[in-house]
Amino acid sequence: EHMRRAGLGHITQGAGFNLQQGQDPLNPGLAYIPGLTTGGNPDIRPELSDTWTVGMVFQPDVANDLNFSVDFYEIKITDAIDQLGALEIIDRCYIQGATELCNLIERNDQGLIRSIFNLYINISETVTKGVDLEMSYRRPIEIFGGDESISVRFFANYLDEISSAFVGAEILNEAGQLEYPKWLTTASFTYTNGPFRMNWQTRYRDKT
Repeated sequence: EHMRRAGLGHITQGAGFNLQQGQDPLNPGLAYIPGLTTGGNPDIRPELSDTWTVGMVFQPDVANDLNFSVDFYEIKITDAIDQLGALEIIDRCYIQGATELCNLIERNDQGLIRSIFNLYINISETVTKGVDLEMSYRRPIEIFGGDESISVRFFANYLDEISSAFVGAEILNEAGQLEYPKWLTTASFTYTNGPFRMNWQTRYRDKT
């Protein structure tokens, strides 16, 4: 188990202020333009993390320069320190039921959103879980003469879960959504001849 205390910026960062426009779930169709306050939070608690990994490496006898590896990982963080942003604070409070976040929203006497406080807070729990896959191969060749070799490398990450939970709210798994694609892969091919080196690389990002 690992503990990370809040940094100085998480606690004492000076407050900033601007305007934020959006839709109020309690007043459908009514746009709001409240003040958005960002800054540190002196009440923030240290976060605790547990990391679990297991891996395997395979090298077949028929090809000594061929290697395969697979690593499973799971990272759980309790009281994770984060800033959510105005829209996520509102959605999680009124739509997902994370009532503890409603304290960050202030309404005026008419019931309209007046201020949103986007401070550093502790999230009940975050979970990141997935698999890393890797394959590499290198061998000498004779085509143009000299000290020639080729190498191929393939790396892939499968993201099974990246979720966050608040008290009273349903766990939200964002794997496969927005900036968290399920699959990320990279493949490369390298040709070397003495000091000469040529590399080709391609990447794939799963749609979200």
